[in-house]
Amino acid sequence: MSTPKKSADPDFAFLTVLEDAAAGMLGGLLVVNRRGRPIEFHCTAPIRFSRAEEILFGPTLRPHFYCERIGAALLAKLSTDVALVVVNQLDCWPVAEQTAKPVVLVDPSRVEPVNDSDQRTGGGDSACLDQLDPLQRPEAERLLAELARYVDLSEPFERIEEAIREAGLLVAEDIEHPTDEEHYAEAA
Repeated sequence: MSTPKKSADPDFAFLTVLEDAAAGMLGGLLVVNRRGRPIEFHCTAPIRFSRAEEILFGPTLRPHFYCERIGAALLAKLSTDVALVVVNQLDCWPVAEQTAKPVVLVDPSRVEPVNDSDQRTGGGDSACLDQLDPLQRPEAERLLAELARYVDLSEPFERIEEAIREAGLLVAEDIEHPTDEEHYAEAA
């Protein structure tokens, strides 16, 4: 693994996993600067779990695949030193165990729209920071608020899906997004 490049301004990694009935699970990681401009992008090849894995892992199957198989692989490819990792799925949240960087869970359904001045007022209401190390929390809140001033926190996840679709890795038109409200209710 190469040494990550440091930047004067913080950079942010957005990590998500898409599930395609035909292709399987695909992960995508987009690094953006505080203005939302892309710096780095990585995605995985589709992977499928076997019926035996489904039985053996039981309810821990998705967190295992999302974090240990997909998330860890994508984070290992980073050449940019990110300040914060943002995920939009509860099953991705345990990726925090794979990195020393703070990981925050954003609920895209609660992200506020950009206001008229093209600057946002904050992002704290759409993010769940409960599982952060207490020492990381103040810095994570500051970084997230800085990012949310300029970036709709759900939009980079849309870019990841479109980039993966453009690469021809997704087969189905309807992609499963395991980001339902039940997951966020569990996290609260």
